[in-house]
Amino acid sequence: MVLILLLLIYPFSVFAAETNADIYINEFQIEPLQQVEIVNRGISPFDISGWYIDDDGGTSYYTVSQRTIIEPNSCVVIEGKFNLNKASGDTIRLFDSTAPPTATLSGLIDSYTYDTSRGEFISFQRIPDGSEGWLPEPSTLGNWNGTKTSCQILPSPTPTLISTPIPEQTPTPSPTDIPPVTNIRISETMVYPDSGANEWIELYNPNNHDVTLLNWYIDDTSDAGASPKRFTLLLPAKDYGVYELSSGIFNNSGDSVRLLNSSNIVIDSFSYLNAQKGLSVGRPEIMTEAVCRMEPTNGYENESCSETTHATPEPPAPEVTPILSQFITIPESNTSESTVSDYMIVVTMPETRPKNPDILGTDDYVNHSEDGQKLISLSSLSPLYSLLSIISLTVKMKLK
Repeated sequence: MVLILLLLIYPFSVFAAETNADIYINEFQIEPLQQVEIVNRGISPFDISGWYIDDDGGTSYYTVSQRTIIEPNSCVVIEGKFNLNKASGDTIRLFDSTAPPTATLSGLIDSYTYDTSRGEFISFQRIPDGSEGWLPEPSTLGNWNGTKTSCQILPSPTPTLISTPIPEQTPTPSPTDIPPVTNIRISETMVYPDSGANEWIELYNPNNHDVTLLNWYIDDTSDAGASPKRFTLLLPAKDYGVYELSSGIFNNSGDSVRLLNSSNIVIDSFSYLNAQKGLSVGRPEIMTEAVCRMEPTNGYENESCSETTHATPEPPAPEVTPILSQFITIPESNTSESTVSDYMIVVTMPETRPKNPDILGTDDYVNHSEDGQKLISLSSLSPLYSLLSIISLTVKMKLK
């Protein structure tokens, strides 16, 4: 009876074990950054988009980005918030996209339980690669644990997922055979996410062919304190890709967003001021330099800016105060001598001076009114002075 039960159970166990059997965790690092190396030992490219990485328990987990494809006999390195314990034991687990780790129907692919972290840049590795033996060793993420040679391979320009074995696989060009990529654009960045969410960056590939950003970096202002985030991301031709940061590096009050290649050369960047929670910062036109706040559209073409621009109204034109001019003409004298009476006396004064509460105060208005009264008083003396001058001139002529 026991033998019969074993025969009934064994086929199902084998089937479950062989599902995605060529995909497994080959190495993982706990600190300073949590990273995991996932290997594809199969003969066909394998898409792990939407898979899950998690620790043992809890309600939060990491979801693998879209278009994450592992080439045959190669690996990818994923950095994320996996919630792995440092001071105590924990388990790293890899699930397929069937259901989240918290669901009953979740599909566990691989796992490993450790006792405690062994310090910064010390990872747990399968030695030899793919075996059941695990050892803590200096991190070799992105390289085979045995030979220390790179296990990361660029995908072909048009990756095809093949479900049936093929007799021979065309070798994929090495990274050095592909010309360097220099025109990738930062399309959109979430610098001030909602509570509990992570920062992310959306990149755009304007080329007519797919490109893979192998060991590129996301950084803020140069030498500002935050460590650059290393990532690997496939960008389809004329399309977008999104990388989610495991921890925040951008300041809400203002910062720079920089994209650097594997040689730490800046490929694209922009700066922003006063980020708003829940809104991303991006380019409304992908090939321009202008950026603004917008509703998040990660993975898709950006929408228009969310800010409403308020034009500053121009101040009203100042009112022209009519001027009264009072001219007093002195008759010309027949003598050659000049006196003060030979000059024209011109007195100007405001006709009215309306009160403007936006410009003048009540006291100012009263003072200006008094000034007007003084001008009027002076103007009333001018005719008298002119008359005296005429009389003086007449007297002089008669005396002669």
